[in-house]
Amino acid sequence: MPARISLSEIPEVAMKEIMNKVDFRSIHSLRRVCRSIRYFIDQHKSTIEIAKLCITIHPEHVCFLYSSDGRSMETVDYWDTNFGCLVTINRKRKKIRNKNCFQAFMNDLELIIRHMSCITEELRVNVHSSSDDFFGLFKKILKSKKSQLRVNRFSIFAKDQDQIVSILSSLYPVFLKTIRICYHVGTQLETEKLETLDQWKGAEELDINDTHAITGDINNFTHFVCFKLCIQIVSASNLNVLKEAFLKSASFEYCFITYKDFNNAHEIPTFFGQPHHVDPNNTTVQRWSFKYPNSCKDNLLIVSWEAFFLEKNWRQVQRKIEKRSGQIKKKKEKEKKKKK
Repeated sequence: MPARISLSEIPEVAMKEIMNKVDFRSIHSLRRVCRSIRYFIDQHKSTIEIAKLCITIHPEHVCFLYSSDGRSMETVDYWDTNFGCLVTINRKRKKIRNKNCFQAFMNDLELIIRHMSCITEELRVNVHSSSDDFFGLFKKILKSKKSQLRVNRFSIFAKDQDQIVSILSSLYPVFLKTIRICYHVGTQLETEKLETLDQWKGAEELDINDTHAITGDINNFTHFVCFKLCIQIVSASNLNVLKEAFLKSASFEYCFITYKDFNNAHEIPTFFGQPHHVDPNNTTVQRWSFKYPNSCKDNLLIVSWEAFFLEKNWRQVQRKIEKRSGQIKKKKEKEKKKKK
């Protein structure tokens, strides 16, 4: 009977090959076998493929959800206990003594981020804690990477723009397409620092929760293909800036703006003229339509009803037509298969 060989005795060449084949779940388990295995992994594991990563921070519990294929999600939870930290991975438990859940979590998170070199579809960060510790440490981890993290969609729940900037500024601007921001109830979000970032300027979609208003310069939102937000103060001249910018844009689709205060609302006819349509049942619902230059099919539609909605309306209609055409095509294909 051949002698058994332990994992730590496997030749380095073979171990490197194993490391290149296993996913993060296996890596996470292997790192807890012994110190020598953990050291080898940290030194030689080249790439961890993560399609989606969601980080959630609570005062006494932290976790992350990740997906390697973009579909099925794995969950890793870290809990504070009397002996230290309890880690659960899909109901399997592991005790880590002399470390709290936050310390154990940050160690694993550093491993993930260090070895993430492929494009990640989505990164979500939800922090339900008043402490800034996570943002400071996570910023250091991101800055320590040789290249910036490549993320397509970034979502964050935080309390102020400094926390958002600390992470957003460390993402690769070229790959970032969508930014979603939620912030703590009872706070007003300042966006002046965000608006200076290359990541902000290069993104195409922006979604900021409208529970509370933001403060910012509306001129720094005109590059977005689509965006949704609530702004503290809006004026007729602000809306005209958006109108003129969107009429010059070939990529604009829509924006939805709610507001707390409207300055100089009476000046709207000066910029837009008289509305093309007024709802007889609710006169606050008004519509304006403007032809795109050098286009016979594009209109910029502006709708007001205690908020403002601007859209390149033919695109919305075109999508509905394409969606309906696709449904009809699938139906016909199914009927053909049944006949066969």
